Amino acid sequence: LRGVISNASPGIVLSSAGFVAQLPMLAAMAPDIAALDWLATDGLEAGGADPGWHAYASDPDAVAMLQYTSGSTGHPKGVMLTQHNLAHNTEGMGVGLELDESTRFFSWMPLFHDFGLIAVVLSSIRLGAEATLMSPLAFLQKPERWLQGISHFKTDISCAPNFAYALCVSRCSDELDVDLSHWRIAGNGAEPIQLDTLEAFLEKFEPKGFKWSAYNPMYGLAESTVAVTCKPEV
Repeated sequence: LRGVISNASPGIVLSSAGFVAQLPMLAAMAPDIAALDWLATDGLEAGGADPGWHAYASDPDAVAMLQYTSGSTGHPKGVMLTQHNLAHNTEGMGVGLELDESTRFFSWMPLFHDFGLIAVVLSSIRLGAEATLMSPLAFLQKPERWLQGISHFKTDISCAPNFAYALCVSRCSDELDVDLSHWRIAGNGAEPIQLDTLEAFLEKFEPKGFKWSAYNPMYGLAESTVAVTCKPEV
């Protein structure tokens, strides 16, 4: 985190009221991070924008944001993503997966990760589609909430790393009352995909309507905005 902050020189940190309240504790461990200008976005009043605010008319080749690599093989490196990079990559996912305005997304993937921010939020905005978001912590506390959400909202597409499917196998009751028949794209990416996990998940949830054809292995990386390859709809 220090490396990212040093490289990006952020002017403000957007966070939640719950975390901002813990800044005194953070200051004891990382005074340089706590000393930044923090803003709790969940404490802002709706409609409280400056009256002079206007939409930013951006050049497609202008840098929209910096996205940092995971740092798993070295120090995180900032990738400059342009407005065009974001538009092109989300459009490509939409075409490849046959998504449109009728598509229903459900996701617990964190919004500080490209999987959640770009593949779900920005993709749904580009399509004008419905997206329902759940806290990552809510999933980790009770993995069945992910499947209950997919069932309740009759979700078309929901993606997660391999570990999430394994967690559902080990932690969800066989009596879980869900209907997964609408789930046509079960994306699996962001970490190695294990065949035994896929087989175990299918065995447990096929009686709930889940289909092997829904599995969609995905690969991506920060340097390519998010998506590189996935399975087309068949």
